[in-house]
Amino acid sequence: SIDTVLTEEFSHLPATEIRKVVHHKYKDKNYVLAHVHASGDIQPSRVKLMENALENELKAPVELFVRSTLSKDVSSTGSTNQILTETLDGFFVGRKADPRIKLIKQSEQTIREYLETQPGMYVEEINLISLSGRQSILATIFGARKMSSEEIEKLELEIRNRTGESTLNLVIRHINLNLYDRFGKVYYEWTTFQNFTPEQEMVFKKIKDFLKTEFDKSEYFLDHSDLSIRERIYHVLVELTGRKLYSHAELVELRKKLLKITGKKVQVYVRSKPEVVLSQSGDSSFDELQDKFLKQAESLYQKKINKMIEESL
Repeated sequence: SIDTVLTEEFSHLPATEIRKVVHHKYKDKNYVLAHVHASGDIQPSRVKLMENALENELKAPVELFVRSTLSKDVSSTGSTNQILTETLDGFFVGRKADPRIKLIKQSEQTIREYLETQPGMYVEEINLISLSGRQSILATIFGARKMSSEEIEKLELEIRNRTGESTLNLVIRHINLNLYDRFGKVYYEWTTFQNFTPEQEMVFKKIKDFLKTEFDKSEYFLDHSDLSIRERIYHVLVELTGRKLYSHAELVELRKKLLKITGKKVQVYVRSKPEVVLSQSGDSSFDELQDKFLKQAESLYQKKINKMIEESL
């Protein structure tokens, strides 16, 4: 009876498979531990509903614990088949799929197929929600860049065609993944995934060293610089903060200096932010202030910080 109820209840959750159920009875109360593989977190409210269903079936008090292991179902490109629920004996249940689950699975398959062609982008979770009175697929995606509105529209149309739901909306929850190397933040858009020659590496070093010296004692703070080579032209992105915006005349002079020290074709872009932190000791950028306080916090509270991180995992 327990197996039957749990199989029915878990069939309403996407890509959830029962692996093992342990049952003990003590003082007229049933204690049930269900170990399942699931594509997302199982909420306490859902466990309570299952617990109530077990009590109605067994006509006795039940305390249910669900041990959930996160898992993902992946099928081949173009597949629209849904994975059936597996029973405890290893057989597949041939019941008709829950329409909501089928919709979620087909949408997830479509999104996975698209993201396979997009470097550094991953789907974490797919849910079906009601947004402004319309049925919508909410996709949580990790990535080094955000999807454009054109991409989302194209993907939404593909999901509608595959599911047969002509009014289904697609909503993307983007979680940004920042990449960092020894020079600072790495921008996905500037990455060429190519191997640089020793000569190119030397040019990069000259540019980095020059920028550090150029802005070390200026009225601007050098937050970050990024380099890329496209069609034999060195592209230099400089991020500055200061009391004022970096002017176009200053940009022209900066480019002339870079051309002189490298002897190469250089295109310069300056991202200038009018931002400065005032203190008794002088001016600084907000990033510098944060780094200063972070180092102090780490030296004073390292053990406490580690404990907080461990408890949050």
